[in-house]
Amino acid sequence: MRIAFLPIFAALAIGAAASTALAQPGSDTQLNPPATGAQTPPVEQQLVSVWNPETCGFTNTAALTVSAPTRLTRLDLWYKWNPDETQVAYTLVSNGQTVFSGSLQRAECDAYQTSWCVARDTPNVDLAAGSYQVQVGREAICQNTASQGAGFIKAFGE
Repeated sequence: MRIAFLPIFAALAIGAAASTALAQPGSDTQLNPPATGAQTPPVEQQLVSVWNPETCGFTNTAALTVSAPTRLTRLDLWYKWNPDETQVAYTLVSNGQTVFSGSLQRAECDAYQTSWCVARDTPNVDLAAGSYQVQVGREAICQNTASQGAGFIKAFGE
């Protein structure tokens, strides 16, 4: 059940961009600093990762805590899909109140246990600092003793 994402293409692209961006001695190529007042676009960062390769039990919730106002850009759960499912509804709840409702899409699957796949959404919702629960309709989110019973979740934001 181990999933590894190898960012080799990203590393190659960054290396190529860096080598072409640097000025060569004796050339008239110059690095151009950003224009005054130019804004750097936000960078997506991982907010939480509860994920491990151990055998799964089931839960219908996964927790997310943000320490500062954040735009939630991507949400991944490790989910056991029924054969006919390609999406599943979820709610994001804080203090008993629904903050957001959406639909998780079936994404990357385990090569050997093909019913285990990432359930993904890109909600692009602004969250205040606080604790949140992702809730689905049935117990199909992975949890285990290594995660101390916490549902498997990876969340990204800016």
